[in-house]
Amino acid sequence: MQAPPVRGPGKARVGVRFAATPSGQALRIALWQAASVAGLASASAAGWDARTGAGVLVGGVIAVLPTVYIALALLRSSVSGGAAPVGMHRVFVGWVIKNALTVALLVIAFRSRAFAPPALLAGVGVALVAYWLCMVFGRVKHANTIDSE
Repeated sequence: MQAPPVRGPGKARVGVRFAATPSGQALRIALWQAASVAGLASASAAGWDARTGAGVLVGGVIAVLPTVYIALALLRSSVSGGAAPVGMHRVFVGWVIKNALTVALLVIAFRSRAFAPPALLAGVGVALVAYWLCMVFGRVKHANTIDSE
């Protein structure tokens, strides 16, 4: 068995699975959320009406957008070589931006009255449950696993 290659700060190890990286895991979560929201939105549109399905879809998109934002931020950090380690200040600022985006979009959606509030909340709820299920039951390959293994 060959020892994993040594890497310097900011150097991605050759052969590491993308899904094992933080950006890969965030992207996987976003895809699970999107699939769950699309399924519930389709079922809601078929079971009730198009307005309800659209409300679930909009609520789900509002919940998925912050996950996509975090995935892109992590991907940008890993693509730039990660020369500067991510500090707590940067993590906190990202968290604040993510939550401010979510709250602002929910306020806009609720004030528009174009969508039923329970449908919006159902979309947000299914996205959050998908996030949780993906974290709890999802298979995560750790970054120390090499593709050839």
